[in-house]
Amino acid sequence: IGSTDARGLHHLVYEVVDNSIDEVVGGFCDQIKVVINDDGQTGTQADLFTVMYPAPTIAGITPDHGNNNEAVLVSLTGTAFRTGAAVNLTKGGYNITATGMNVTSNTTLTGIFNLNGMETGAWDVVVTNDDGQSDTLAGAFTIEYPAPSVTSISPIKGSNDGPVFISAVTGSYFRTGAAVKLTRMGHSDIHATGVQVVDSGTINCTVDLAGK
Repeated sequence: IGSTDARGLHHLVYEVVDNSIDEVVGGFCDQIKVVINDDGQTGTQADLFTVMYPAPTIAGITPDHGNNNEAVLVSLTGTAFRTGAAVNLTKGGYNITATGMNVTSNTTLTGIFNLNGMETGAWDVVVTNDDGQSDTLAGAFTIEYPAPSVTSISPIKGSNDGPVFISAVTGSYFRTGAAVKLTRMGHSDIHATGVQVVDSGTINCTVDLAGK
């Protein structure tokens, strides 16, 4: 300790408590007593000191994105995950709670996010252990719109002497601002004009086939 004055006494108590905490964390004891008097008398005050599990930390999430028309199974890596942990996506006051949670180890857990109809953009990932301690990985998960798909076009042909009105490109997940073009290997793209997204499954537009 190095001295017998008040400073030495404080250092002694610190060392005793520090080593005792290691024993509690290791599961070898459940009570800490500090004896000050040389006659063995002690003073005890209950619940003055709390030994806690370490707080969780998040290292990453896989996958780190998903479409807002699906449920996505994700896997998180980090440290100090505990059975009973909850995982949430948060953004601007909105919250998505993972279901089917499985803490496979203290460094890995999995869960399912239902992203149907949720706002697109970057969301924070939050892990909260059963003791209330938590960690946040900011902007770590991105919700996206699903990619558009095309199933048909009408008409299916046109003469190469002028513009042709396409009355219906049909498919799914069309959005306002969509662009339409005709492509063929070895040829320049033909970009449509007057594109109108009628609804999420229908677009009409005009393509100029003159000289094509």
